[in-house]
Amino acid sequence: DLSGELFGRYLLASNEVAAGMPIDVIVEQWDVKAESLSRWVEAIKQNVVQTSSHPMRGWTALARLGEDVTAADIDGLRKRMDEEKKRSKEFDAMNPLVADFEDGYNGWFKTGEAFGMTSTQTRQWESRSNELQLTLPGRADSGVLSSRLQGVLRSPTFTLTHPNIFYRIRGKDAQLRLMIDGYFMNQFSGLLFEEFQLDVNTEEDYVWLRQQGDLGRYLGHQVYIEVVDHSDGFVAVDEIRQSGGDVPPTPPSELAMEVLEMDNLDSLESLAMAYGQVWSRVTQAWKSGNLDSSDQTLIHWAVQQRLFNVPNDVQSKLTDLRRQKQELEKDISSPIEVLAMTDGTGENEQVFIRGNHRTLGEEAPRQLLTALVGRKPLVKQGSGRLALADDIVDPANSLTARVLVNRIWYHLFGRGIVNSVDNFGVLGERPSHPELLDFLASEFVNQGWSVKRLIRTILLSNAYQMSSVPNSAASELDPENLLLHCMRIRRLEGEAIRDSILAISGRIDRQLFGSSVPVHVTAFMQGRGRPESGALDGQGRRSIYTEVRRNFLSPMMLAFDMPIPFNAIGRRNVSNVPAQALILMNDPLVVQQSHVWAKKLLSDKGLSIDERIEKMYLVAFACSPRNSELSQTKEFLQRQGKELGLEPEQCERDQRVWADLCHVMMNVKKFIFIH
Repeated sequence: DLSGELFGRYLLASNEVAAGMPIDVIVEQWDVKAESLSRWVEAIKQNVVQTSSHPMRGWTALARLGEDVTAADIDGLRKRMDEEKKRSKEFDAMNPLVADFEDGYNGWFKTGEAFGMTSTQTRQWESRSNELQLTLPGRADSGVLSSRLQGVLRSPTFTLTHPNIFYRIRGKDAQLRLMIDGYFMNQFSGLLFEEFQLDVNTEEDYVWLRQQGDLGRYLGHQVYIEVVDHSDGFVAVDEIRQSGGDVPPTPPSELAMEVLEMDNLDSLESLAMAYGQVWSRVTQAWKSGNLDSSDQTLIHWAVQQRLFNVPNDVQSKLTDLRRQKQELEKDISSPIEVLAMTDGTGENEQVFIRGNHRTLGEEAPRQLLTALVGRKPLVKQGSGRLALADDIVDPANSLTARVLVNRIWYHLFGRGIVNSVDNFGVLGERPSHPELLDFLASEFVNQGWSVKRLIRTILLSNAYQMSSVPNSAASELDPENLLLHCMRIRRLEGEAIRDSILAISGRIDRQLFGSSVPVHVTAFMQGRGRPESGALDGQGRRSIYTEVRRNFLSPMMLAFDMPIPFNAIGRRNVSNVPAQALILMNDPLVVQQSHVWAKKLLSDKGLSIDERIEKMYLVAFACSPRNSELSQTKEFLQRQGKELGLEPEQCERDQRVWADLCHVMMNVKKFIFIH
């Protein structure tokens, strides 16, 4: 309902109203509708049309001159815009483009659902904030499908060559992050380079935002960008460009240039009619589906300002779209987030000669060890991590299964079939039973890499069920027990010792999964970043749920050879030092749980002393006490009671006496050793 001729009349009429003419007079003079004219006046007043890239810029720049507009004025504006276009091209040639999304995401990596399958490519009607909009092409936009969806768009890795990065962007409650040399941040804490996070809250229109932080220090470094939508807002990116310092100039609209280059432009009226001709061409292109980006910007502006009635078929489709969107958003909930690593740009590393990162050798292609898989074709898509994972579990590569089987065997027997658990190379030890290792590795793969099935197979073997009592003749022939003539005596790991203490006291919480519990921090554990102390017994949770802070590790775990959590460790040290005995004698947790255990024992008042001691031995050592042990235990109770000034019959029910006995039981060697 808005012809080219009517488009021009509204331009002229709105300019006269803006100059102070009564609107009722102008409506009659130009034969336009008052309600529509009011919208045109407001639309022309908008600052958006003052921007250099807006298609209506030529009109707003000259309309204030009114009847005084001459051909020289129009030609002068055209020359200025030509010069702006030239400067923009020169700037673009000197300042590299990072992305413009004209050809889709083109190597960018996407997680979550917010950014869709690709960037906006064709004109598409949408409803955002309950207003009709026409999505512009060549944008990475997380709000097209729904503002409720969340996601992250990650750029390919590139070299930082300029001290500034600018983003032409609009959004609400979104962030931009620049990652330098692969160091990453997450939404919970900004590990390193926190200064390079930029909040985006410019939802009204696209603006140029400069990346925060001193990038000049990192010229030549490898960086990548993350565009983050982790809320019910949105973010739309039009262009990203490096810069020496200046804000990138935005070139004038091709449509505005088209208007100013028309013939016979010598007045404001002729300029308005020229805009009307262009509007006619654009609407025809719209109907045929041949809008270019500049044309679409004009349609988008006219739709936003409600300058014409949207066709009924479009309104009908929009109504259906809104209904579908509302139904879809009922099922959208906040996504479950985990700290994980996403795929990125593939980058080969150079060999560090003699381990020195400053002395670089030849480039090493991304692949598994050549000794295992030979020379593989160069990975052309992604980082190569997926190809590496495929090669690691490839049935043709038996090393992975052998290493896993050997580590499980080590945990069950105290010594691996290959004793150098962390080294299967030339400098590692030879397997004691190579055929057994191959058999178990083959079975492991054939049974679907099931750790449970492998453990069951080993536990049901005669080798695992042998006694730990040595045979003198066999010991002479096999002093290191390499041939497994008896089971090795093994000490429990620190975590298992702690769990055993909680288990026999009855305090253990066997619930699976859930959050970690804070480590108990003693007064002697001081340092930067000292956390608030957790409960002494860790709320009864098993040791695998205890929070690990590298600078504040549990003294009990360290005494029993828990590795410092800096590297992966396949085989722990197993020491036998005085600190371990001192921990079991004096650690507050051991003392506390001794009293908890004693209270639990005394709660069953129907048990005799002998039955109570029998129960203690079964729980702590999985065996009944011998007669000598029973008599020694009863004698201990009487002696402890005497030291506390108790009568003999009082020892049977005094918690302090039984707590001392519980403490002693936790210090017996067979409590922490598997025989």
